[in-house]
Amino acid sequence: MERRIILLNALPLNAFPSDWDNFAITVYRVSTDYLKSAIKKASEIKCYIRHPATVELLKKLLEVELKPSAELYKYTEGDSIFVITLKTPERGKEATEVRQEDIEVYYVEAEPGICR
Repeated sequence: MERRIILLNALPLNAFPSDWDNFAITVYRVSTDYLKSAIKKASEIKCYIRHPATVELLKKLLEVELKPSAELYKYTEGDSIFVITLKTPERGKEATEVRQEDIEVYYVEAEPGICR
């Protein structure tokens, strides 16, 4: 099934539906190859990462056109969420160059209800 791929730099919990009184999140650490494979099957790619250097790296690694964005993400059923973070971000400093070894990629699944 084709899905919308969401690229985030962090996971905003308020992005999930307000009628989900309880919900479960499962997070998987994945490779950039896994993300690239998912993108090949995507119907749409939405980038919510505003850090230009990270977006530039992702464009090269994933071979897709992306632009930095400061838009707020809201979950839509069926979204495939990937969070791309810097392994060691430095507060107050804007990295001008990001390499593949500088990032971690996570795949996030969310569903309503309490799962234990």
